Amino acid sequence: MSCVLLDRPTVPRSHDQPGAPGWAVPFPRAILTAICGLVIASVSLPVAAQISGPAPAPRVLVADPDCAALVAPGLFKDMTVSHAEGVQLGAGSYCEVIAILSPVPGSKIGVVYRMPKGWNGRLVGYGGNAWIGNIALDTVQTDLGRGYATMQTDGGHGMPAILDFNTLFNPTWVAPGGKAAATAITDFSWRAVHQMTVTGKQVAAKYYGKPQEKALFIGCSTGGRMAMMETQRFPDDYDGVVSGAPVFSLRVQLAEIYRDWVFSRPGAALKPADLDLVHRAVLARCDAQDGVRDGIVGDPAACRFDPGALRCKPGQTSGCLAEAQVVALNRVYAEAKGRDG
Repeated sequence: MSCVLLDRPTVPRSHDQPGAPGWAVPFPRAILTAICGLVIASVSLPVAAQISGPAPAPRVLVADPDCAALVAPGLFKDMTVSHAEGVQLGAGSYCEVIAILSPVPGSKIGVVYRMPKGWNGRLVGYGGNAWIGNIALDTVQTDLGRGYATMQTDGGHGMPAILDFNTLFNPTWVAPGGKAAATAITDFSWRAVHQMTVTGKQVAAKYYGKPQEKALFIGCSTGGRMAMMETQRFPDDYDGVVSGAPVFSLRVQLAEIYRDWVFSRPGAALKPADLDLVHRAVLARCDAQDGVRDGIVGDPAACRFDPGALRCKPGQTSGCLAEAQVVALNRVYAEAKGRDG
């Protein structure tokens, strides 16, 4: 059974977020996706579709010659295996393969494949979270115990050592040093999950000596976006897909990336004192527009504040903004347009 959105939705602008570039899935399609996902989950998908699940048991290695053989170089295209070893799982075990996929120069897609001895014939791919992938064992441990072989990826830019709000939503990998990391962006956009899937099927077939009966994918939020990317770009990758709460509009994330890029330019960063200076200047200019001075700008869109008014005069070193800071503020206050206008 499958839940596949093959066409790119074309909807009136009224369905989009105001001013957002691109497209958004209209309400009926979103409901259809959710319903279809629930149907698939009820008949064929694993139960451990959370970011985290039960705490993993202490890691105990077991002998698994078939698994260890997967570390041999050249078995799989564009794949470098760092280790392949058997791991105890309850009364049974699974084969864990950790590797890097490099389908194009500069691409370093981290993948983890876990294949239980008591395989039920099904593969499950998992989506990521926020700005990262998901290779955590606790995400898949319950499903491994139910016989599912699992596929996970870091999304192409590694996993932070500590997972918290700051690391989950840290987009600095997109443009380190202010220069766009095009390969990493493409990996995270779609290539990481697709390559994880294509190679994962080959790894499972090599280990088990036969192909999978079904391939399934599940993800929520960023993972839901990854699921939609798979159904639209590579509908043959999976037989069933659950796309939960998909981030099908990247308006918020793109604004975050653009903001970080703007203020990472030389001399553009604003210190707390600079932010306070701008804050007070905006209030002085626009607070009274709604008829009352209450420290709140009632209609920010109607506020016509010129950052240039805070530009340092010759010889001035405090209580003002440097030219690079003025340029940065003008950029974030203005519309960001592509080369086509």
